[in-house]
Amino acid sequence: MKLRRAAELADVTYVEMVSLAVEEGIDIGYSTADLERDLKRI
Repeated sequence: MKLRRAAELADVTYVEMVSLAVEEGIDIGYSTADLERDLKRI
């Protein structure tokens, strides 16, 4: 399942789902720091 879809099903934002995945030790190949950096760019 894709992370974005998992976020929809769990009724959380994509950012929250990334954070939850990292907290649980799930390697998604994209860190919270990467996400924060990318969000600052937009």
